[in-house]
Amino acid sequence: MSSSKTGKNRVPNWKEGSTCTQYALIEKYMEQKLRLGKTTPKECALPDIANLSYGAYRGGVLASDGKIYLVPAYRATATTWHYIDTNTGSAIIYTHGATCVYLAYAGGVLAPNERIYLVPYKQATATVWHYIDTTTGSVVAYTHGATCVNYAYTGGILTPDGTKIYLVPEDQGTVATWHYIDTTTGSVVAYTHGATSVTYAYQGGVLAPNGRIYLIPFYQATISTWHYIDTTTGSVVAYTHGATCVASAYRGGALDSRGRIYMAPYAQATASVWHYIDTVTGSVVAYTHGITWITGSLYSGITRAGDRMFFSPYNNRLSASTRWTAQQVSGATLGISYESSSTLPTVASAYDGTYLVKYNSYNISSGQSTRLKLNTPFSTTGKRTIAVNFAWYESSDGSAYTDKVEVQWSTDGVNWTTAGTAYNRYNATPGWKLKSQILPVGANNQATLYVAFLFTSNYGYNCYLDFADVTDETPAAFPQNRWLLTQVSGSTLGITYLTSSTNPTVAAAYDGTYLVRYNSYSISSGSTRVSLIHPFSSVGKTGLTVDFAWYEDSGYSGDPDRVEVQWSTNGVDWTTAGTAYARYNAVTGWKTKSQALPVGAENQTNLYVAFLFISDYGNNCCLDDAKVKSGATTLWADSFETSTAKGAILWSDSFEYYYINSLYLDTTTDTFVEMQTCKKTPSLGGGILAPSGRIYMIPYSTDLGYYFIDSGFVGDWNINLCTNPMFNKF
Repeated sequence: MSSSKTGKNRVPNWKEGSTCTQYALIEKYMEQKLRLGKTTPKECALPDIANLSYGAYRGGVLASDGKIYLVPAYRATATTWHYIDTNTGSAIIYTHGATCVYLAYAGGVLAPNERIYLVPYKQATATVWHYIDTTTGSVVAYTHGATCVNYAYTGGILTPDGTKIYLVPEDQGTVATWHYIDTTTGSVVAYTHGATSVTYAYQGGVLAPNGRIYLIPFYQATISTWHYIDTTTGSVVAYTHGATCVASAYRGGALDSRGRIYMAPYAQATASVWHYIDTVTGSVVAYTHGITWITGSLYSGITRAGDRMFFSPYNNRLSASTRWTAQQVSGATLGISYESSSTLPTVASAYDGTYLVKYNSYNISSGQSTRLKLNTPFSTTGKRTIAVNFAWYESSDGSAYTDKVEVQWSTDGVNWTTAGTAYNRYNATPGWKLKSQILPVGANNQATLYVAFLFTSNYGYNCYLDFADVTDETPAAFPQNRWLLTQVSGSTLGITYLTSSTNPTVAAAYDGTYLVRYNSYSISSGSTRVSLIHPFSSVGKTGLTVDFAWYEDSGYSGDPDRVEVQWSTNGVDWTTAGTAYARYNAVTGWKTKSQALPVGAENQTNLYVAFLFISDYGNNCCLDDAKVKSGATTLWADSFETSTAKGAILWSDSFEYYYINSLYLDTTTDTFVEMQTCKKTPSLGGGILAPSGRIYMIPYSTDLGYYFIDSGFVGDWNINLCTNPMFNKF
C-alpha cells in the first residue's frame, strides 16, 4: 500500500510497514471523528438486490474506493456477483468469470496491494482460489498448492505489518497444518500449529493491540482451551479461558477502545451470560446482558463504530416488545403472542395487516390476567372525547366462558384505570368486530397518556385483538380517515368526494366544498355502505335523528337509485332505520332529510351510523352535511370536508412485527440498546462500516434485499487497514 494513496478513505498519516502502535493513531482518530457525528442510530432500507438465493453471501470487504465487495457463498456458482457502492448506496451486479463451487468462500481481507483475498470455505479443496483486484474490479484465480478439507476456513486477519493474512480454521481446526496468505508474494503458506481443536472450531478472529489474533470460538467454545495466534512469532498459543459456553457459541467479534474483544453470540445468545476477551489481562470475562426476548441462535458478527458495538442479526426475531410490554397482573402465565393466524377458535388472518395479538386463554386457568401496555405515551393536550378503538374477535365457541378484555388508561404507565365495561370473547355471531371505548374526561388534555388492554381468562377459548388506535374529536385529514367503504353487493364501490358532479349536474356541495357521490349512473346494480370508522356516544340522549342533505333530480324516473340510513352498536351488524330516500324527484335540487333512529340507538356508549347507497342504473346520487342530533343538540357531524370532522388519530398500532434483533452495546456505559429495524434480510456475513457511518449488512438469506444501519458515527478511515480492528466478519 502506497503512502501516497491516502485519499479520504485512509487514516491520515498512516504509512505502510508501520507497527501495530498504529492502534493509538486509529483510536485517537476515531474518537475525534465520533465527537463530530454522534447521533441516534437507526436502521434504514435500501433497494432490493434482485434474485438472491438462500445463503447468497457470507461476508464483505470495503475497498479503498468505497465499494463493499460481497463474499460469495451459495452465489459463488452464479455468473454474477454484487458489490455495494457506499458512495451512492446502490448495489451493483458484475460478471466475475470465476469458476467456483457452492459455499465457496466465507469472508475476505483487503491486502495492502488492494487485493481482496477471499477466504476459502468449500472452495478450500479446489485447485484454485480467488482474489478481487479492486483497482480493476476483476476476479483473479490463483493456484495455492494448499492441502485443505471442505469448510476449511471462516474469516481471515491481516497482520500488523500487512504481510500475512492468517486464515481462521473452522473444519481445518482438526488438521495438523493451517495456512496464511503471504501478501507480498501471493503464495499460500502452510504451518504446523500444534493446537488441539475440534471440527467447526472457530469462526472469525480479532487482532489485539499486542499483536495477538484471538480466534472466536464456535464449537471450540465448549472445550477448556481456546487459541490465539501470536503474529510476532507465528505460533498458535492455547489458553485456559474458564468460560461456560454452549456449542456453536460465537461468530465473529470486535475490539473496543479498552482492549476488550466482544464476541457475537450465536447459540450463546439464549444464555444469560455472554463473554468478552480482555486482551490486556488475557482473561475471558462473563457478563450478564439482560436481553430477555431472545429465543434462538441470533448474531453473526459485531461491527464497531466509535464507542458502539453493533451486533449483526442472523435469524429473524420478530417482536413488538419495543412498543408493548406484557405484565402479569394475576396468575403465572403471560400468554401473549403475535400470530398471523390461530386456532381455538380458528382465525384465518389478522383484521388488518399480517399479525394479531393472541391471548392464550384456552390454556390459562380461570382468573389469570395479563396487561398489554403501551411503552411510549402520547399527548392529548388540547384534545377531548378520547376514544380507544380496536378490532376484537368474537367467537361462538364456549358460550359459558367469559374470556374478556378491558381497556385501561394511565398518565404515568404505572397506575391504571379501567374504562367502561369488559368486552367478552363470546358472541353467537363470530368474526372481527370493531370496538370503541370512550375514556373518561380525566384522559383529556394530558401531556402523557398510556393505554393498555387487560386480558382475563375464564379458561375458555383464545382471545384475539388487532388494529388499535386512539382518536379524539378534532378534525381528521380526509373523509377516508373517517368513513369505511364496504361493498355490500355488486363489484363497484363507486364512492368519491367531489366539489361538483354530473349526471345530474350538481354545481356545488350543499355545505362547504365537498360532497359524497355514488356513481349509480355507471353501476348497473349493486350497493355500497359508507359507515363511520369511529363511533360516538349517545349515553343519556333520546329522540335521535340522522339529518343530511340529499340531491334529488328528475332524470331516469323509472330507476329508483336510493340511500338508506343505518345504525349499529358494533360497526359490524347494521340495522336500517325507516325507508329508503329516492334520488328521483320532479323538483331538482338539494333537499334536507331527517331520519329518526329507534330507541335501541339511545343511551349507547358506542353508536355508529352509515349510509347504504343502492344503484338501479339511473343517475348519480349525491349526499352532504350529515349530522346526528338529539333534539337541538348535535352529537356528531360531518360535512365530508378535508378538515371538519371528528376522529383524528392520535396514536395507532396494528401489532405488526418489527425486527428488534438489532442491538448495539454502548461501551461508555456498558449498556445494550435495542434498535427497531425494517423488515429486511438478516445477515450471516455481518456488517461493514463505511466512511459515511453506515453499517451495510451483508445479505445472506432469501431475496428480501439489503439494508444499512446509520450508526451515528462519522469517519473517513479504511477499516481494513493495518490492524483491521472493526472488520471481524467471516
